[in-house]
Amino acid sequence: MKKNTTISERFLQIVDFLNVSTNDFAKKLGYNRSQAIYDVINGKSKPSFDFFEKLYSSEYSEKFNLKWLITGEGKMLNDHNSFGAVNDIQIKLSELNKKEIELFQLQIKSLEKENLLQKSTIDLYRELNDQLKIRIENLENDNHDKSKSTPPMATFTGK
Repeated sequence: MKKNTTISERFLQIVDFLNVSTNDFAKKLGYNRSQAIYDVINGKSKPSFDFFEKLYSSEYSEKFNLKWLITGEGKMLNDHNSFGAVNDIQIKLSELNKKEIELFQLQIKSLEKENLLQKSTIDLYRELNDQLKIRIENLENDNHDKSKSTPPMATFTGK
């Protein structure tokens, strides 16, 4: 990290580190609109006392070194944050797991629908098979009955 960056650049580093949008960052600080954060990041204005108060009262106050944010001195993250980083990774993994579970649930629903369709198709083929068996049986019976009812053909000898 650069030591002599401006406060605007340090804010941008925080947002990048958190991997959140500026809008999400502003909302987590309690702002209804993200314009105040955009203005600080873009160098249009300096952060107000209200901003620092919101930052200090937020979940980020434990993560980020406020001295670094204001002066650029020291490290971006507080030293006691190693447990927080592990926790953040666990939270992100948990979110990924939730998304994977949702995808698997969608796949299961899709496969269940496909399974029902295949069962219906199998049922139709069974019904068709049964009808064909009956038809074959009827045809065989008809052939058998015709062979009984027609006398054998007389052989013509020509005398």
